[in-house]
Amino acid sequence: MSWPLPAEPAKRLALAFGYPYAVPEESYLLRNGRAVALPANTDFAGRIAVLAHGSNRSPKQLARKFPNGEIPVTHGTLRDHAVVYAACLTRYGACPSLLRHLPGASARLSITWLTQQQLQFMHRTEGAYGFGRLQADFEVEAGAQPQELHLYHGRPGCLTIGADAVALHAVTQDAGHLPRLSQRDALTHIHRLWDCSSSLESFLLAMIDATDERHRLRARLEGSAISNPLPGFHGLVPEALD
Repeated sequence: MSWPLPAEPAKRLALAFGYPYAVPEESYLLRNGRAVALPANTDFAGRIAVLAHGSNRSPKQLARKFPNGEIPVTHGTLRDHAVVYAACLTRYGACPSLLRHLPGASARLSITWLTQQQLQFMHRTEGAYGFGRLQADFEVEAGAQPQELHLYHGRPGCLTIGADAVALHAVTQDAGHLPRLSQRDALTHIHRLWDCSSSLESFLLAMIDATDERHRLRARLEGSAISNPLPGFHGLVPEALD
């Protein structure tokens, strides 16, 4: 069972448009659903380092999944990669992120340090992503240097505009030549591709309510998507279910 969606349409739309949500400038500790300063004596032993490039960087999203307990979240820079939009919608109506290998690019991302129990629950919340290890150049800003870096990597290809993948404007990154869009602009682009005569808001609410429609939309988007193999990524467990 994943985290529950709000019933109110306005709150559902806020989830869709707000992705990937605000991230504190400094590394932090999620403690019982609230972000607090990361203690200097934080113990990372026994925790799994999972690279976060989308909403899992944000305390708001992590708190929806983990309202109790503690999760250290540390920031750093990933070299030769950019954060782009995936050719799909989440069950809460957002266009999620993918990591794309792009020599010369860099992105400021985060590590969520999860216990084994937290990791097992995280698997159940990650939709169309598979879990594995990533060999890549990650420079930490604070906290421990991970011995192994893990990642949720998406099955869908990259959303395209023209012939290019599209970088997330909300992520601090050097995405090279890639165009950059806000979440609202990315959703507007998808809405237009769907040839929907309703408003963007009505379109999103309908997609949130209809799993089959989301799957049909994903199939259409994947028809023009860019495939996204990720060098250095080695899958460990089967992909989670939508």
